[in-house]
Amino acid sequence: MSVSNMIPHLCEKGYTTLGVANPLTGDLAKEWLNSISLFATNSLRVEVRQKKIPDGAGGVIETNVKFQVWFDPIAKGGTPMCAALQTAYDILNHWCATHPNAYPPLFIHITDGQSTDGDPEELAKKIQQLSTNDGNVLVFNIHLSSQGSETAMLPSSVYGLPDNYAEKLFRMSSYMPEKMVAFAQQAGIKNVSSESRCFAYNVQEITQLVELLDIGTRAATDAVGMDR
Repeated sequence: MSVSNMIPHLCEKGYTTLGVANPLTGDLAKEWLNSISLFATNSLRVEVRQKKIPDGAGGVIETNVKFQVWFDPIAKGGTPMCAALQTAYDILNHWCATHPNAYPPLFIHITDGQSTDGDPEELAKKIQQLSTNDGNVLVFNIHLSSQGSETAMLPSSVYGLPDNYAEKLFRMSSYMPEKMVAFAQQAGIKNVSSESRCFAYNVQEITQLVELLDIGTRAATDAVGMDR
């Protein structure tokens, strides 16, 4: 995902054995980058879901909310991670070149961790080296695994990670900027420091995942519109 000083955009992509593709539909499927305003009017469908909100007395209550769905996830075949990261590099390289004074993009990669088309580590480093005048692209990796190992949120080392796939994704993740570290500490995430990486392993609850992504987007939106 990327945020510019003037117009926010989102980039969505998915990959299966068939290759890398834009999973969105309608007008959103025409381009890799779309204005956020298009997402309000181009959802696949709207569902009614339950949401827990504070009741004002220390508890929570459930309420029905309308929930927009933009695409249905597909889990099929292999994981051509190198092809996906190369596509992301091409998109972000062009974006940075055409938005030199913008806040640098946040690239969020959610995967099971096992690349089936080669070693993606160098490509991830290439993405991290992309930059605008305000800094480098940040690479977030979120590793979802069926191993059931203990959750790791923004770790500072590979210690405790269960396998080579998790360790590789950790190395493929950017160091957390100072402002992002402060947001994570305010959110109550333990042991976050300047050595922490933008990486999470086996997040168990969707709220944890949203919290992690919110840390990145808050840091970005906080910078949008600021004088450089």
